[in-house]
Amino acid sequence: MENLTDMIANLAPGRKTNPGYCPVCERNTVFIEYGEWLRDHYRCYHCNSLPRHRAFISALNQFFPEWPDLVLHESSPSGPVYDLLKKNVNHIQLLIIIRTPRQANIKTVLEVKTWKK
Repeated sequence: MENLTDMIANLAPGRKTNPGYCPVCERNTVFIEYGEWLRDHYRCYHCNSLPRHRAFISALNQFFPEWPDLVLHESSPSGPVYDLLKKNVNHIQLLIIIRTPRQANIKTVLEVKTWKK
């Protein structure tokens, strides 16, 4: 059986790939470059996380290893990081903010939700 890097190279011909570990899905993986702007196009094969997602979870793991026991506030709930938080954290607050074009500098709280495991 071919290794994951070779398999991905066959699935994503012409794309640059790099093996590594993803802290979001917590597994060995291959990162695939889907475009030149790596901020938005360097994704984990397994969970589709972006570099900023991986950096955020790495920082939580390094500086707050007890993060699953903390109350976290998530201002932009979506994607693989939110899925990981929802699975592991006992208490999450979600703040949804709306901004109108005329009020670009004003933040209006539309809704605050609390989720408990």
